[in-house]
Amino acid sequence: MIYRVLQYGSDGDLKVAIRQLMPLGCQGLIQSEEWFQWRYTQNPSGKAIIVGAFENERMVACMVVELFCLVRSDNQYLCGCVSVVAIMDGFEKKKILLDLTTVAEKEAKIRGLDLLFAFDNEYNQLREADVEWDFNTVEMHHEVLTLKPIRSIFRLSDIRKAFVPNRCVAYHPVGVETLRFDELAKGSDDYVGRLITPDMLRWLITFTDKEYVVIDNNDVTVIAIVGRRGKQKDVNLLTSYSKMDGVNPKMCQKGILESIGKMNTPDEVSSVVGEQLLAGGGLLKSSSKLYYAYKVLKDGVEREGELATAIHRWL
Repeated sequence: MIYRVLQYGSDGDLKVAIRQLMPLGCQGLIQSEEWFQWRYTQNPSGKAIIVGAFENERMVACMVVELFCLVRSDNQYLCGCVSVVAIMDGFEKKKILLDLTTVAEKEAKIRGLDLLFAFDNEYNQLREADVEWDFNTVEMHHEVLTLKPIRSIFRLSDIRKAFVPNRCVAYHPVGVETLRFDELAKGSDDYVGRLITPDMLRWLITFTDKEYVVIDNNDVTVIAIVGRRGKQKDVNLLTSYSKMDGVNPKMCQKGILESIGKMNTPDEVSSVVGEQLLAGGGLLKSSSKLYYAYKVLKDGVEREGELATAIHRWL
């Protein structure tokens, strides 16, 4: 088996091979060439690290590490996230995954990355392969506003489950062209969702494979993502800013909920504790564990759980 670090670019045969492997690690979704170019070459934090495994010149596996530049207390951290692991059936997956990870780590060090992360399915694959990374958990706390109380009372256990975003064939969300990403990226120092830089935030939602809701009116701008907690349809409020001086976005809650209702028919609306987009009575508390694998590549990196939470919310 031969392993090579690849670039998604002008090599037509290579691009076809990568795209053919992707559905094995992306819930079967087949994305357009435009999406691949955007996702792997136009990231403002740097081009994706792609490692391919070849047998007799045929690509049989690949790993994709996407880059995230985060800012915390004026310190910048260049992180990599293993977003795709795709291995054809009939091959020794554990050995291939260990080799792919080793090559990806070497390339990440060459590029100057501070940390590597993996979540969800990629987390499970690395753990099963006994990759020599650290494995950890962090609590994610949400406030949930039930919009359909009668339906929700029979599904209270779902509210305590982790939020899972809807995945889809990539599209350009309506309304992002005029958003002020510098304002959306601001926030209190202790709110981990705001560690994403404005350029990164703009890139993440310009052409996405997740179902976003964008609210932009005279009073407030809000970005939310549609998904589920168990069987409950949930709209998760990600970030916002008020256009009225001294007015917290949560004071515009009624208008926000009305706008969401016109676009979707959710069972509930949720927000990370600290975002303060939801207010009033009837709020339920929800806590779920985020499982993540990580590898520190440079000395002096602390509080990796905070960085992991920021990346996972937008991944």
